Amino acid sequence: MSIYLLVITLIVHLNLNIAEETQIPSISKKAFRLIDSDCFCSYNQSINLLSCSPYLQNSSSFFLSSSNHSLINITLNDCTYSNNHFHLPKIENKNIDYLRLNDINHQDYLVFGRTSFNSYSINHLYIIYTYIQPITMLLISNETFSSSSSSIALSLRTLYIDSCYLVTLYQPFTRLVLLESITFINIHEFSWYDFQQQMIHLPQLRSIYLGEKILTTTNDIFNVLSCQDLSPQWTFTYRLVQTCSCQLISFLTTIHPAENFYQCPNSNQTIDFIDDICQFHGKEYQIRNHTNAFCNQCLSKQCSNGTLCGESYDSESDCLLLSTYDYETIRTRIPLTSHTKQYLFRETHDYLNMNPNKTLEPNAFNSFATILIDSNQNRTENSPVQVQMFHQTFAAILNRPWSPEIYSSSSTELRMLQELIISLEQSIKNINDGNNKFEFQSKLISTVSVPFPTNQPLPDMFGWKITEDNIITSNITNSEPSNSNITARVFLEFNTSQSYPSNCNNS
Repeated sequence: MSIYLLVITLIVHLNLNIAEETQIPSISKKAFRLIDSDCFCSYNQSINLLSCSPYLQNSSSFFLSSSNHSLINITLNDCTYSNNHFHLPKIENKNIDYLRLNDINHQDYLVFGRTSFNSYSINHLYIIYTYIQPITMLLISNETFSSSSSSIALSLRTLYIDSCYLVTLYQPFTRLVLLESITFINIHEFSWYDFQQQMIHLPQLRSIYLGEKILTTTNDIFNVLSCQDLSPQWTFTYRLVQTCSCQLISFLTTIHPAENFYQCPNSNQTIDFIDDICQFHGKEYQIRNHTNAFCNQCLSKQCSNGTLCGESYDSESDCLLLSTYDYETIRTRIPLTSHTKQYLFRETHDYLNMNPNKTLEPNAFNSFATILIDSNQNRTENSPVQVQMFHQTFAAILNRPWSPEIYSSSSTELRMLQELIISLEQSIKNINDGNNKFEFQSKLISTVSVPFPTNQPLPDMFGWKITEDNIITSNITNSEPSNSNITARVFLEFNTSQSYPSNCNNS
């Protein structure tokens, strides 16, 4: 009997030791460093939460692999990404229920790109900033929610963004086909037009909240609701001040009260909005008893495409932009870096080609030229695709009519023109076509090396063209017909009495 009991006792102790050995590794791991960030991440198994913060460096963490949850929650607080490009911590074989980002790269800028969310599905995304100047700039690229690079487009149901300057390139939100609820609060220079363009066709969207905790006084964007803009399926809250205008008065006379909310005609949709004030050039006006005062001038005013007329009863009317995407000041919005270059290049190129006959003004020229000049600052990064993008954008600038002020020697545009030609020189050098080079100089511009037949005399007019496959053909004439694969045609007029060109023309 004693021998039998002894054996049982040994087995019990053995099982206890095994249990202890399986638990110890799961709680002994230290918080891990988030790559390219000052944050450390720690997983709490009891509440199923992965927390990342600069203040968790000495924290302990459960192993993520020890969790039996297929969905986990992630919160990032006060993290700073050194390359300004957001990416998630690695959570292999799991997906995300709630992702909360609090003050990430606060008062700087942050880019969401193709690899930001990896291949994880995410159900609810909250991006929240403390409203402190300078306000954080958040760029969401056209590839952020691409189904080929991320599962978030086919999983996200809630999107909440608070207190930032939001730049969305190529309408990325239109990919969120399962989105049910969206909240935008304190979006700097918010544009109802830009927002509505992305949201109107989302099939599952039901709840929309647009609001401000701090009323902006600098937004010169035309923001007025229209019943035609609203989907019948929405429950819509618009706690923003609308622009004083004829369109606002028309909207107010169209809708009718329905209990505590308003409705558009022939619709069951509910609308909650601020209906007693409007704003014009940063000043608020009472609407009651002044409805006719917002239409006197705008009824006869002609506004160009992309703008609408706003007015008040104590100042002149004005044509206000519908969109915040003023491409001609793009360079002032988001810095040009290795992570933003491809998006800004594409946006600039598309804008230039969408408006081929619009005169290029000095501000626009400086903006576009700066993007091209900056693109060659770190020349080791320039891939063949980037070189081609440079030539295409340069060609689009050449094809636009230029304002005479750009050529003025008393302005900064001349310096920008000189630096632009230098960047073109560098871009040409990046093309390894094996051709002989002829070097010529300009006192005002730069020294540029381009292919040129060495057995022919110097012409009075020298031109070259760059094709889409980056092949340069020299000694073309101004009358030579263009074709679809030419991305740049540049002509330089020679002063035959000098050893350098006297001026530069573009076409």
